[in-house]
Parts: sequence; structure tokens; C-alpha cells
Amino acid sequence: DTDPVVAGEVLTYTITITNNGPSYARNVTLTDNIPDEIENPEFRYRISSNGGTTWGDWSDWSSWSGSYNLGTLPNGEKFEVEIRGTVDPSTLEGSVITNTASVSSDTEDPDEGNNTDTEDTGVITRADLSITKTLAKDTNLVETEIEYTIEVKNNGPSYARNVRVMDEIPEGLLFVSYTSTKGVYNPNTGVWSIGDMSDDEVETLKITLKVMDYNPIINEAEVVSDTTDPDTTNNTAVSDKVVDVEDPLIKGTVPREGYFEFFVDREGKKWLLRIPDRGYTTGWIPFVRLRDTENFMTGYYSDRRYYLKFNWYSSGRCSLIFNDRREGIGIKYGGR
Repeated sequence: DTDPVVAGEVLTYTITITNNGPSYARNVTLTDNIPDEIENPEFRYRISSNGGTTWGDWSDWSSWSGSYNLGTLPNGEKFEVEIRGTVDPSTLEGSVITNTASVSSDTEDPDEGNNTDTEDTGVITRADLSITKTLAKDTNLVETEIEYTIEVKNNGPSYARNVRVMDEIPEGLLFVSYTSTKGVYNPNTGVWSIGDMSDDEVETLKITLKVMDYNPIINEAEVVSDTTDPDTTNNTAVSDKVVDVEDPLIKGTVPREGYFEFFVDREGKKWLLRIPDRGYTTGWIPFVRLRDTENFMTGYYSDRRYYLKFNWYSSGRCSLIFNDRREGIGIKYGGR
């Protein structure tokens, strides 16, 4: 009853058997070897004793075995059968399903040319892909790691072919690692190549990234495939959270080292100093001493390599002395 039919949806065949007489047809048998593309076929039937003017009630649906014995069919009686089944969701676009039905009886038939009929049905594919993206591991500190979780689902009804997700790493984030339940993620192109997905299949990608920028970062992902998607409104996902880390507590420019940034993790009592143009960073280091009030902060750190001392006031006034003895880096800064 549908041509073309969508892979993964139900296809129904209607077969009408008529005894054109003049005699009763004895031991009438309908044979229909349903094609392999049709899954879980079932049938029902109804009878008209007046040539189709009125019909009796439909029978209940029953599993179709390939043939059914109608018994005796009087002259002028019609027997209508519906056979339905789900088209295999993996059936390829452009395929043709060929189904042949035939009827026979023990009574001699003067015209066997109308005892067989064949129906060809074209197949198209449709796969509704959806995607969600969440920031599963959050942070408010620069140069610490976050983790995005991307989930893709094929809502069917057909298989989705050559599924891929475009998730280019935004500026300000540095790739660390990934894990996926299927396929391969290329951090250089930002493409997660999943491959084919069956109907109702769900796959997950987790990407670990290091936050390198303290400006707000929004990350978006999009899923596509070679199969026509009937609903593209759910093919794009933006992370449920914006990556927005703490700004530098002190930043400035000094003659020898150039521009620097100094960050403080007040909760974890750690500090980090970096010189972006030189690719230099200390990483996060715990303070030896930190005094932190609402309007004033002072801290100190010293070991065989580093020396740090700073003062910061809520008014904007600040001072910082830093030395990296191994790298020969020295900063002495005072300002607002």
C-alpha cells in the first residue's frame, strides 16, 4: 500500500482472491513467500459473500507462515487478505522489494493466467539523528581540564549511514584525550567518524580538554549522515554550560619578559604564572603562605627553583615579584 516504503516502517500487502465461478473452488490455498526484507510478517482476513459489496469483520492478526488454506470458496465470493511486516531498517536506499502471491485449489481452473500477481516496491531511507552535549567535568581555573560528553542517537526508522559529528575544538581549549563507544575522533579536524548506526542505537564520545583562555568559551557540535534526516532541528547541540574561568588576579607588561598573567585559586590556595607569548607556564603550585581577605590578598612561595611574593588590593593596586632560577625569568611589577 506504500511505494516507496521507508526502511524500518511497516509495509502492508492487500491480496484479494475472487472465485469467478461457475463452480465452487475446493481447498483453496494462498501462497506468499514474503521477501527476506520484511520482518515478522503477520496477516488477517475478511470475507465478502456478495462479490465485495459488503464485508464481514476482519480476523485477528496472526503470524504469517508463507501460506494459508482458505477452504472452500463459493462462486462469487471474495476473500481479502492483508499481510504486513516491518521493512528491515538496514535495507539500502534504492532497493526494490519484490513480492509474488499465488492462489491454487483442487478444482480445475479454466484460466490460470490470473492466479499469480507480483508487486515491486521501492525502498527509501530516513534516519532521525539527535545529539546532546554536556560539560561533564567543569572547572573555573585556567590550565585545568574539562570533559565534554557528546551523545548521538539514531531515532530511526532506518539505519543511518556514514554518521559523523563535527565538533571542532574552539580557540582557547587544548586537546588532551578522548574515549568513544564507537568510531574515531580526529582532534585536528574535529570530526568524530561513527560509521553506520542502527535504529535506536546510541553512541557516546568523551573529550578531555585543557582550558587555556579565561574568556568565555561556547562549544557546538553537529551530527550528519548520508541518510536523509526527516528532522534536522535536533542535529545541533551547544554545551549546557559556558566555559568561563577566573580572570588573572594580576596581569601586566614588564620590559624583559613582556606580557604576563598571574592567577590565584583562592579556594585551593594555589597560584600559576604564565607568559603567553613565550609559551611559558609554572602550572598550578600550592602557596607556602596565603592571606586572603575581602579587600586584600598577599601570598608567598619559595623553593629551589621558584620565588614568588605578591600583594593585591581590591582598589586595583598590586605588586608582584617572581623568579624562575632555572629558566632565568624574572618579573618585578607594581601597578593597578
